Amino acid sequence: MPQRDRIDQPGEAVRELRAQGDEAIQLGREFGRATKDTARDLSLASRLQLERSPYLTLAATFGVGYVLGGGIPLRLVTFAAALGGRVAASMALRELATTAVRATAGGSAEAVEGEGGSAPPATHQVDE
Repeated sequence: MPQRDRIDQPGEAVRELRAQGDEAIQLGREFGRATKDTARDLSLASRLQLERSPYLTLAATFGVGYVLGGGIPLRLVTFAAALGGRVAASMALRELATTAVRATAGGSAEAVEGEGGSAPPATHQVDE
């Protein structure tokens, strides 16, 4: 009887491998269809953009090709990324500060923004 178990186990393994292979083939077909659909959508969007604003599309294509071709020195890319990060951090901190001022002072957005983003004077009344 133990010998029969050994014979059944390889058959089970073969069936399992075949099932996994069929599943992999199915996933590959689905991926291929999704890739074709995405490529078709991208082609249509590119064509529409080209018809709407051909010069902008040409400039963007040239810029992407230049960057991908290694036309921009690494130091310039590093500097631009660092500068962009600083600008984004500054904007985020400004928004956070504005939100904090609104929450603590109870001021409206117009009042805070009307004063150049500075906090309105705090007024505290004490009930006696």
